[in-house]
Amino acid sequence: NGAIIEQRPKDGFINGTAMCQAQEKEIKLWFQNKETFELFRELARQEGINSNRKNSRQPDTARLSATKYVKMFPGLIISKRGGFDVGGGTWLHPKLAIALAQWCSPTFALQVSDWVMQ
Repeated sequence: NGAIIEQRPKDGFINGTAMCQAQEKEIKLWFQNKETFELFRELARQEGINSNRKNSRQPDTARLSATKYVKMFPGLIISKRGGFDVGGGTWLHPKLAIALAQWCSPTFALQVSDWVMQ
């Protein structure tokens, strides 16, 4: 649809906020899915990233936000205030960006997968 979705060259992170805006979705709803939390937890395990969760119980995912994910899973997500022109938004590990795209739509999922694999 002509939207600009940036990927950071230094780590490959993709602007999830821009992705959702391009697809008319609210990223906060994705963060509230149980499956999203499980995905973050598994990717952290695979990447050797220690989660900052205080206990192993399943959290109330309806209360989770980008800020809470940043605290729980450092290295997988970055959230920066400000507009896109100054690098603002919620930036996701490429594997998480693919999962977010799948949540948005099948067509978008394939497009984002192609970007990540390039």
